[in-house]
Amino acid sequence: MATRVGFGRRFGAAIVDMIALLILSFTVGPILGGLIGGTAGGAMGAMAGDPSAAGAAAAAGGLFGAAFGAMTGMIVVSILYWLLEVFMAASPGKMALGLKIRSADASPADTNSLATRYAVKNIVMIAGFLAALTGLQMISSVGNILGFIVFIGLFFMFGASRQALHHIIAKTTVYKTAELAG
Repeated sequence: MATRVGFGRRFGAAIVDMIALLILSFTVGPILGGLIGGTAGGAMGAMAGDPSAAGAAAAAGGLFGAAFGAMTGMIVVSILYWLLEVFMAASPGKMALGLKIRSADASPADTNSLATRYAVKNIVMIAGFLAALTGLQMISSVGNILGFIVFIGLFFMFGASRQALHHIIAKTTVYKTAELAG
């Protein structure tokens, strides 16, 4: 019988994920942002017809693009990074520590369960994105309240079932990969 994983290893996986996410966000984001900003700035300067203005505009655009890339890089990389949990049933941190998200009965979790888990776990980020998209600040406020409830639900992990609230809702939990069959 596979053993459900408690707080320690999951916290370790979360630390690995946060470090990897920060490294990716602050390297990939500024590089892509700088390239896009520099290209856009250079194109705008070239349209002005002044070669020196093109170079200055490219530099300014690259600097702005790098700063913007660092900010948006975190969001884009975060979404893609955490979607790995939906499609691979483990984040890179979980993979590194030999953990896998499965159904509560240890059978492979279906994509709907993994997507539900992702949505509940990341409700603050999803609500913030929807609020920015629609301009409705109320969505973000509701997301923050729900996020606080999910945070409190993390403490359920210390119970006998070793399931946080997002796992209870999605009917999933985390197991040691080495103990799983199939």
